[in-house]
Amino acid sequence: MSYLQATFCEVLRIVSVAPLSGTNAIRDTTIAGYNIPKGTLVALNLFQVHHDEREWPEPDVFKPERFLDSEGNFVGWTKLHGFMPFSLGRRECTGQSFARIMMVTFASTLLHRHEILLPDGAATPSTKISDFGTVVHPYDFEILTKKRF
Repeated sequence: MSYLQATFCEVLRIVSVAPLSGTNAIRDTTIAGYNIPKGTLVALNLFQVHHDEREWPEPDVFKPERFLDSEGNFVGWTKLHGFMPFSLGRRECTGQSFARIMMVTFASTLLHRHEILLPDGAATPSTKISDFGTVVHPYDFEILTKKRF
């Protein structure tokens, strides 16, 4: 289960399903030397955070191992600086606990009951996103499923 959870974290890091998060400044403030007047929209580009080479060596390479310790134990959802797939603070997704439980439960049940294969001659699906917008998604691809029992 550790590797499955690490895989979900890496998918959410590489894709950033909801890549932008923002709020209006509630008071005049300064961030990194920039004056931010009250009411100004301040947006966090989670896609950039999740692809920052200072935090993620080889950011475009799919490596679930980033979320495992040296013994193969899962360390993911909250321990790694720069990983915030559900945003953070007051704008953090209120359903994130449910989403994490459902992702792992659904995927583990699906993988337990089915083998997932590519059709003969099909190329490996790309990790590139097809559109960058409020919500992102991959390019279309085909798979086959085969019941395990």
